[in-house]
Amino acid sequence: MKHGNEQGFALIVTLWIILALSTTAIYFSHAVVLEKRTIAQAVSSMQAEVALRGAQTYVEAVLGAGSKGTCPDADEMLCEDVAIGATRFWILGRPVGEPTDDALSFGLIDEAGKLNLNTATEDMLLHLPGMTAEVAAAIVDWRDQDGEPLAQGAEGETYSRLEPSYQAKNAPFESVEELRLVYGVDLDLLFGADTNLNGLVETNDEARHGTILGIQGTAPTGMGWLDFLTVWSREPNQQTDGSERINVNDRDSGSLLELLQRELTADIATQVVARTRPGQRQYDSLLAFFLASELTADQFAGIADALTVVEGDYMEGLVNVNAASATVLACLPGMDEQAAERVVSYRTIHAESEDFRSVAWLAEVLSQDQAMGIGPHVTTKTYQCSADIVAVGEGNRGCQRVFLVFDTSGEEVRTVYHRSRSALGWALGDDLREAMRP
Repeated sequence: MKHGNEQGFALIVTLWIILALSTTAIYFSHAVVLEKRTIAQAVSSMQAEVALRGAQTYVEAVLGAGSKGTCPDADEMLCEDVAIGATRFWILGRPVGEPTDDALSFGLIDEAGKLNLNTATEDMLLHLPGMTAEVAAAIVDWRDQDGEPLAQGAEGETYSRLEPSYQAKNAPFESVEELRLVYGVDLDLLFGADTNLNGLVETNDEARHGTILGIQGTAPTGMGWLDFLTVWSREPNQQTDGSERINVNDRDSGSLLELLQRELTADIATQVVARTRPGQRQYDSLLAFFLASELTADQFAGIADALTVVEGDYMEGLVNVNAASATVLACLPGMDEQAAERVVSYRTIHAESEDFRSVAWLAEVLSQDQAMGIGPHVTTKTYQCSADIVAVGEGNRGCQRVFLVFDTSGEEVRTVYHRSRSALGWALGDDLREAMRP
């Protein structure tokens, strides 16, 4: 009997050992599987990072080979599902109007089509959707060099009362995201309904509204200020070939007369100089000079790049009227929502026309007062483009995203801003997510 008990005990011990070993084996097998998945995800993420750098090099090459003062259209470059070995990348664009729930846009983003935070006046800022007089003044106070607040603004004393406290910058904005530091700025208005900034309103944007922005309450509708503002728009005050421009406000009209004779005719040149009276009459914009010249839009387009009304090496914050949305255009002096919509509508209808080589086409759409008001603030050129690049590694894993700004105003294309957007979550839309599932 004792021998039987010993055998039974030994059997129980053996079963426990087998169970323990089996459990350990299962545990380690799961650990191996998880480790394998983790390594695969890490490798895919590294592959996606390399694809981002490849996409950046590609964009730099496209910009370097393109025409100076232009932002390539989406149909002039590869933007959608571009393969680099086992990896792929996309360059997300933005709709000209409100964000859509239909489909993603692709292509580079024209930074000159936006309002510049460092040059926009209080009144211009006040026309942004949801903007208040207090926040507009606080934005100007943040960037100006003095410590005296505007009537409804905010300077050091206001920021010192915050928890934690900090000081007003009193220097130019270095990025649009810096607005998060400005007193009174509402993150709902800054980000808008498109919380992951992909130009597409998706079903989970409202859920992300609380998790990403840390905001409770109802998600906003429409685009946020991030889509309407920039800090990078700057245009060289020289011709696109690098040669010097002629200032139409100079008293010496010899260079202007020579240009007009060469590009038009001697009779037209004499008439234009007589009408415009260079040096006697001062012009604050090329659009004002065009109206006074009585040239046709086509004639003016042939000489516009050679002319200027200001001194200095650069012109800061000019808005490209060939790319700006109605929201941005409505912020400019002399404009309102109706006039801005007319400008965008005219652009759309005449998209295949060559009218847009100079600002002269605005005279066909706007009243003279509106044209004179908007004139000093607009251009038809851009030297800064941004690229919102998304990449995935092998097996459609390891998604990475970066926002880059490129400057083409010098001899070489420069990347002047780099910010990861991977933390904003999936940016390629619900349809593409389903299509890419293994």
